[in-house]
Amino acid sequence: GAPTIARPGANIAPFRGIEEAAKISRDRQLAARARREAEEEARAAENSQEDDGGDDVIVQPNAVGVRPGGGAAGPKPAPVLPQGQQPPAQQRKRLRWHALVDSGMGRLGFKPDAPGKGDAIAADTSVIKPRKPRYSETIALIKELHDAEVGDNAPLEFFGMCTHMADATSTSTYTHSQMERFLTLLDNVRAAGISVPTVSTDNSAALLTTTLNHFDPSRILSQPGADTRGFVRTGGAIYGQRPTFPQLRAISTLTASVRHVSVIKAGDSVGYDRAYTAPMDVRIATLTIGFADGYPRELGNGVGRVSIRGSTFPVAGNVC
Repeated sequence: GAPTIARPGANIAPFRGIEEAAKISRDRQLAARARREAEEEARAAENSQEDDGGDDVIVQPNAVGVRPGGGAAGPKPAPVLPQGQQPPAQQRKRLRWHALVDSGMGRLGFKPDAPGKGDAIAADTSVIKPRKPRYSETIALIKELHDAEVGDNAPLEFFGMCTHMADATSTSTYTHSQMERFLTLLDNVRAAGISVPTVSTDNSAALLTTTLNHFDPSRILSQPGADTRGFVRTGGAIYGQRPTFPQLRAISTLTASVRHVSVIKAGDSVGYDRAYTAPMDVRIATLTIGFADGYPRELGNGVGRVSIRGSTFPVAGNVC
């Protein structure tokens, strides 16, 4: 299972679910924001000075309740929620998202080594321009989305960070370099004040390769007050589709129905290109599946086999 570490004060049970972990992290940040705002309001009230000018009253034009030409104003307009204040979160649907990091797979995700806008080399090499820290653009984008959720009540839910291992084998060191790139970005995201509710890195191969020691839970899951949970993302291993690991057994089955059975004479051919010629009188069963359904044509001409009522039979001719 996914490794976890116990922390005093953690108020959710391991494996209760990613939704609960993210919700608690988000609620904690919202509560912290509310406390900061209350403290700022209290300080502002203390610093405000009462008007000691007697009974003088200064009325600004267009103030609520006063018309420019005097006289009573019309009905008081309905209150408008200040910008940033939205209906309660439970009344709005939220888009859940993970920050996928391309630590070396080369496909999708934030680039941990992406240069910032200020990292371009000056045309005049004699001019040295200050460079932004590495990962600056990635962190800025993650923080923008995070702050929109926590600060502006945007309909988002940040659920965590993840990456995908490209070469998780017992003889490769690439997995360790991937993990180091991912962890460096993870550390910088946390340093930017972003709580990361969950982290997932391992695919099937990384999980099952017991000689790999890239996963350090004390570093990956350690963020004060965040209750970070670790997960693994097994794919093909769930169905036993990893022949490298003998402890797995394939459990998926592709099924079809027999649509028609015919008897052909010795010397007769079957299918496209007449690839199969009957060596004797045989029965040919036509099934309700073919290459248009995803059955590989490479399994034709006796390569693939079909099980019918406990007996196996070769595929005759080309797959149609």
